[in-house]
Amino acid sequence: MALKLLLQGEHTSPEGRSRFEREAKAISRLRHPNIVAVHEVGEYEGQPFFTMDFIDGLPLSKFARRVKIDSQVVIADLCATIADAVQYAHEQGVIHRDLKPDNILMTANGVPVITDFGLAKELDSMTMLSMTGEVMGTPAFMPPEQASGRTSETDQRSDVYSLGAILYWLLTSHEPFEGKSMVETLTLVVHEDPPLPTRVNPAVSGD
Repeated sequence: MALKLLLQGEHTSPEGRSRFEREAKAISRLRHPNIVAVHEVGEYEGQPFFTMDFIDGLPLSKFARRVKIDSQVVIADLCATIADAVQYAHEQGVIHRDLKPDNILMTANGVPVITDFGLAKELDSMTMLSMTGEVMGTPAFMPPEQASGRTSETDQRSDVYSLGAILYWLLTSHEPFEGKSMVETLTLVVHEDPPLPTRVNPAVSGD
C-alpha cells in the first residue's frame, strides 16, 4: 500500500489542495487492472491524503531503456493495453490530461499501470482546476490545445493524442517534439507536425 500526501502540507495553496482532492476523487472510482487503485481518501490534522496500491515497478521511461523493447509488435500490444485502460477511464467520465512514459509504471511481469491523475478532468464537472491560459502537463506529450493554454477544450481526444506521442517515443526513442526549451517545445507542439517516425527510425514499418 502507498500513501500520497501533499508535498507542501498545510502550506499548500487552495489550487494545489483542490488538484490533490480532484485526483483522489477521480481515481477512487476507477477499478481497472491497468490503473492504480485508490482505497481510502481522507484528512489527518488538516493534511489531505489517500492510500493506493503500491506498484513495484519502473516508469515506462526507464523500463523501455533498460529492457530495450525492439519488437514493434510488443510495442503495439503495450500501447493497446494502455489505450484500453484510458478508454475505461473515459467511460467513467475521467480524462487523464498528463499521459506520458513517466506516468505509466511497468510491473516485473511487464504489465503497464497508469498512475498520477493529478491533472485529471471530470467530463461532467463544471469546475476547472486550471484557468484558461495556464499551461499544465508535459510539453512533449501534450496536445496542441493544452500546449496553447486552451484547457477548456481538452477532452478524450487530448488523451488519444498523448497515447500517440507515447507510441511515437517507443518506436523512435525520441519525443515527437524536442525544443531547446519548454517554450520552444510548446511552440513546436502548437504549430508544427512531428517528423515522420520512419525518418527518425527507418526500421519502423509502414503499418
